[in-house]
Amino acid sequence: LIKKMMEPTPLRKISSLLGSIRGNSGSEEKSIISQVSFDQSPSSPFTTIDGINDNNLDSSNPSINSSSSNTISKSSKESVAKYLKKAQRAHKKTFRYRLAMKHYLLALKEMTTAGYSDSDPLVAKVLKSLNDVHHAQSTVTNSANIVQMGIQHEDKNQLIKALRMYTIAYR
Repeated sequence: LIKKMMEPTPLRKISSLLGSIRGNSGSEEKSIISQVSFDQSPSSPFTTIDGINDNNLDSSNPSINSSSSNTISKSSKESVAKYLKKAQRAHKKTFRYRLAMKHYLLALKEMTTAGYSDSDPLVAKVLKSLNDVHHAQSTVTNSANIVQMGIQHEDKNQLIKALRMYTIAYR
């Protein structure tokens, strides 16, 4: 009777397992987790992020296995890569933000004519880069305007106001 009372219940087994997992390092966690087996019923299929069931993934269905990048021509991929390379160089190395915006817009135009979808990761990356370049350009423009206001205050011999403007532009 005492041995039976000392034997942990299934709930205690799970909680002690979870406690040991939380208290151990990464390599020990993997060994503990690999010892635990979960019952997975074959009747509940795995659904991918696209909403495709795991049971439907077979090589006989070409509509699922074909990727959208196969329909895009090599020349359009090369021109997109050329525009992106020029845009990244103008953005990151030479700080010519207007030129970078021009090349990002040309790359987006080429991508839309080539048939890239709006949900394509490359399109999202280009849009984010375009947003970053536009933000940098507007920041530089605003700072230049503030510096010009500081110069005007300095010409009027209002040195404190000029100093404020320079401090704001520096931020």
